[in-house]
Amino acid sequence: WTENLVANQMRLLRAVADGLHDGLSSADVIRRYRLVSSANVVAVKKSLLDKNLLYSDNGKLYLTDPVMGMWLKRLDQNVISFFVPSAAQAVRTEFRFQCAV
Repeated sequence: WTENLVANQMRLLRAVADGLHDGLSSADVIRRYRLVSSANVVAVKKSLLDKNLLYSDNGKLYLTDPVMGMWLKRLDQNVISFFVPSAAQAVRTEFRFQCAV
């Protein structure tokens, strides 16, 4: 999903994953998600719509893949969990890391 995205694109995706579907250019949202400026939000929003990571419905933005929203929220907690199949059972594994987004 995100290997070719810059930090501001990730930040805007996280804002939408957090339930902000409109008003993303407001000063409060820009400050909270470190989105630089309202002009930057417009450019980032357009790029994410072009990449089909977001879609617009009646002027509100949504993630095209709801699983991505869950992943983005887990990413912010600096934990990635997954299951590793073993011969007897699935083993839950967690990795903790630093994220600069």
